[in-house]
Amino acid sequence: MRITVYDDGESGPMAGWFDESRAEQFRAPNSPGCSPADAAQVLHRTSLGRWVLEDAAGGRESRYRFLAPNLARDWLRRHGMADAAARFFGPARTPAAQSRRPRAGRPEVGGPVVVRLGADLLADVDNYAGARNVSRASAIRTLISAALAGAGGSGDLECDGEPGRGGHL
Repeated sequence: MRITVYDDGESGPMAGWFDESRAEQFRAPNSPGCSPADAAQVLHRTSLGRWVLEDAAGGRESRYRFLAPNLARDWLRRHGMADAAARFFGPARTPAAQSRRPRAGRPEVGGPVVVRLGADLLADVDNYAGARNVSRASAIRTLISAALAGAGGSGDLECDGEPGRGGHL
């Protein structure tokens, strides 16, 4: 089931969406030491690796908001799911060990570029990335490369253009 996520968790601008049936779920334990508000929360890890917190406290309709990875890690640890936190974020490290840790991940491909995409185009890119189980950035790089290769360097690639700028590459 497709779940829409809003910026303020309820009615602000749409921040994105995820398919609940493809997401891994972590339910807060309903134990004596757990508050009723915590017991009404579910943390989702989407198929694209984003974290979404579902909150249904007070019997109201569920509200969804994206969480930064560090907040998702803390939520998992706080709710007794250190094994899940370690699986996604690695074992807990001391501050001294963190400062010595080499930078993880893929080497930088290039400098960041800011591009505004409309909601429909961004949803299309996210669908493309999700269908191929790649990141949004990787999908955008692939799509741009394919479009440029398809133009064959002829300059015939149509662009939507902006006022004061040409509409062709």
